[in-house]
Amino acid sequence: MQEKQQARTLVKKLATVMKEVKNVEKRGWNDFHKYHYATDSDVSEKVRESLSNQNVIMLPDIVEHSVRDAKKGHIATVKIKFTFYDGDSGESLSIHGLGEGQDTGDKAVYKAITGAQKYALMKAFMIPTGDDPEADRKNGQNQNQQQYGNSSQSGHGQNQNNRNQQQSRQQGNQQSRKNNGGKNQQRSQNQQSQRTVTFGMLKAKFISVGGENDQFDGWYETQVQKGLTHEQMETTIDKRFNQKKGA
Repeated sequence: MQEKQQARTLVKKLATVMKEVKNVEKRGWNDFHKYHYATDSDVSEKVRESLSNQNVIMLPDIVEHSVRDAKKGHIATVKIKFTFYDGDSGESLSIHGLGEGQDTGDKAVYKAITGAQKYALMKAFMIPTGDDPEADRKNGQNQNQQQYGNSSQSGHGQNQNNRNQQQSRQQGNQQSRKNNGGKNQQRSQNQQSQRTVTFGMLKAKFISVGGENDQFDGWYETQVQKGLTHEQMETTIDKRFNQKKGA
C-alpha cells in the first residue's frame, strides 16, 4: 500500500506546482516589434521555486540536435528530454521539448536550449502569460473580426459581399487597363501568398530584420493568440521593417 502512495507522489507534486504557478507576467520588451513577452528567466524562476518547495528537480538531456547555415550565422534545432525527479519517493517522469535558436557566433545551440526549456515548462504546467489574459483575448477577437469578419457568412456579411462584387464588376474596365507592371506585381503577390511559410522561415526573417532570438517565441505566441496565420505574421514583420526603414 505504501508503494502505491509513493508511486503517485510525483504527479501530485507536479499538480501542486501547476496550482501555485498561475501565470507569468510579461516583463520583457521587444523594441523593434513593440510588444511585451515572458522571458525565460521569469518562467524558470517561478517554476524552480515551486518545484524546490516540493523537493522536485528537473534535469535536461539533449537527445537530438542539428545546426544549419543561414544568411546571418547559424540556426540550431534541439530536442531535449526533461525529467522530473521526486526527492522523497524517487519517482521520475519525463517530457520532451523542441527549441530553435539563431546566432552569428557560437550561441545558437544555447539559445535553442533556452527556448526549449521555456516552452516545455509553460506547456507542461499550462502557464498563461500576461497581466490581463482577458485583454489579450479581446484584442485577438478584434483582430480576427477585422481579418475574417466576412467568413462567417452572416446575413450582413452576405449583403456586403454582394455589394463588393457589384463594385468589382463596375471597376472591371479599370482593372483591365492596368499596365503590365501592375499585373506582374499582382502575380508576384499571388505567388507569395500561395507559398508555405514555416516556423523556421518566420524566425529567420524576424532576426534578419533586427529582432532578438530570445524574443521571437514571445512575439510568435502573441500572434497566435491574435489568430494570425504564418503568412500574415510574415506580412507583419515586413511592415514593421519598412516602417523602421522609412523612419
